[in-house]
Amino acid sequence: MRRALVLATLALGACGHGAPAPKAYVVKVHGMQFDPAELHVHPGDTITWQNGDLVAHTETGPGFNGFTDAGKSWTATAPAPGTYPYACTLHPMMKAVVIVEAR
Repeated sequence: MRRALVLATLALGACGHGAPAPKAYVVKVHGMQFDPAELHVHPGDTITWQNGDLVAHTETGPGFNGFTDAGKSWTATAPAPGTYPYACTLHPMMKAVVIVEAR
């Protein structure tokens, strides 16, 4: 009986039950704005900022601190659950937020 329980537990584990795999998200930087301006992710997900503008931008805030030259990108991993506003320090009117939700 115990052996059957162990085998059943192993079979369930092999079916992919457990924590979901991290997802990848993209924020497009174009027209002097972040798109999307509000992004919902989970801890461990990755976020890539792709700069399509002709000038450099930063993505600076309490959860992220990146720099993207024109035509370049950078990637960060979503931190613990919380709300993380960020802005471009070179162009302060550019603002957005990443909301990290618990799984």
